[in-house]
Amino acid sequence: MNKSDVLSERGNPGAKWIGVNGVECWQYRTAKSLIDREKGGNWFVVFQNDQVLKVVTQGRNFYSLVVGLPEAAAVEILGEPHTVSANKNTKFLLYKVDLNKYQYRVDYVRIENGMVESFGEKGDFDTTKDPTSNININIDDKRK
Repeated sequence: MNKSDVLSERGNPGAKWIGVNGVECWQYRTAKSLIDREKGGNWFVVFQNDQVLKVVTQGRNFYSLVVGLPEAAAVEILGEPHTVSANKNTKFLLYKVDLNKYQYRVDYVRIENGMVESFGEKGDFDTTKDPTSNININIDDKRK
C-alpha cells in the first residue's frame, strides 16, 4: 500500500509528522469520546518512501518505532516518558515497561536533532555506559 491507497480507504489523517530518510507518520483517531482517547484510541500508519512500513496502535510498544521518526510522533505513539535527559543535541526518553507486578524493563529512545536515532532496552546502545576518558600523561622526571 502507498499513501494514496491509505487516503482513499481512510481519508485524511488527524495529524501528520514528517521525519527524515523518507519516514512519515499519520495518526488516525478511532476513539469517539475524550475518555476513550485518554485510553489510547489511536492508530498510526508509518510510511517510508511513500510505502506503508508499519501500522501500529497507541501504547508502549517499541516495535512501533522507526529510526527517522520525529520525536513528537514517537511520544504520541508511546505516551509520555517517565524521565527525560539531554546532552547537547541528544535527548534520551526513558520508559519503564511493567513485566509483572514486581518487575519492569527500562527502554530508551534516543533523539538526535528532533528525530528518533535509536531505541531499545537498557544496554542496547551507549545511553547506559559509564562515561570514560583516555588521558595520556607524559612526565619526564628530571629530578636527580
